[in-house]
Amino acid sequence: MPLYQLLNKIPLLRQSYAAKFLFIAFLGIHIPLLGMLAYYLNSGSKNFPLNDFLVILILTLVATGITLLVLFALLAPITKSVHLIKTYPLRNTTIQHELDALDLDEAGILLENIEQMLHDVKERESWREELLSIMSHDLRSPVSTIVTLADLIELSTQETETKDLIKHIQNFSHQQLDLLESTLTLIRYDSSEIEYHAINCFDLLEFVVKLQERSLKQKDLKITVEGSAGHVALANRTMLERIIHNLLSNAIKYSHDNGEIKLKSVRNGDMIELHVQDFGTGIPPLLQRRLFERFTSSGRKGTKGESSTGLGLFLSKRFSERMHGTLRVESEGENRGSTFILSIPSVA
Repeated sequence: MPLYQLLNKIPLLRQSYAAKFLFIAFLGIHIPLLGMLAYYLNSGSKNFPLNDFLVILILTLVATGITLLVLFALLAPITKSVHLIKTYPLRNTTIQHELDALDLDEAGILLENIEQMLHDVKERESWREELLSIMSHDLRSPVSTIVTLADLIELSTQETETKDLIKHIQNFSHQQLDLLESTLTLIRYDSSEIEYHAINCFDLLEFVVKLQERSLKQKDLKITVEGSAGHVALANRTMLERIIHNLLSNAIKYSHDNGEIKLKSVRNGDMIELHVQDFGTGIPPLLQRRLFERFTSSGRKGTKGESSTGLGLFLSKRFSERMHGTLRVESEGENRGSTFILSIPSVA
């Protein structure tokens, strides 16, 4: 940026980027007049012949071209700022400040602030990755251990009261593990670029059902999965799996023993809809309006007293929006069951 730094040596222009533009524009506009004056002084002509007009026209065109080139060069700090922002995701090294310390005008301050901002963002990304690593290991591992120990104790005891207590521990631990997994997924993808893949929705539904077989058996629930192999969505596998997992867990929680849950995929124009339907306690109309807000479970417990934080649906809503989809609920009221409908883009 030699031209920019050269103009910075002029005291009146140093702290004003606009002044630099005006200065260059002033020179550019007056070049034709100065050229015309010099021409007439040298020629001694008193009339205005065609040659004079052509000379003025040529000088004006030349001045215009030169002015545009100079102004383009003067935009170097702005183009540099744009380049920094566009190439930031590809940078693995720290950002180096490329302006002189005396660059105090608007453009210099802008570029300096952008460099500092990107540096801060990089530090925060590093901190987020460290936090994600801590949560993945130091928080998830103990909860997983509790689940494993509870399973072993359940197999080794015959006392009914003990088995009931163990089931409470298992349910609570699984709930916390699910919440932790959803939170980790949100941290991982909420501020970073999402990788999209073609996903067979019917296969995904069946896969999530297998993960929930234990919970389904505890309530003797019948589950059916409907769909087509042609229902392929363009989505992030991890996020989509977490949404369906959360919705199915929710359906199990609010279903009665020996009840039924239905999962199906449906094509609706250029979208794929995934339905999770239960025939349990239903959702009151007033609660439906606030269901996807954070911490709005309103103390609703499952049919066997399962607790709820309300975060699962909140996170599922966030995941759906990050994948350019929607998540809504349909319920005719209490004890009328409910249907959650996830709509996501299909593969063209």
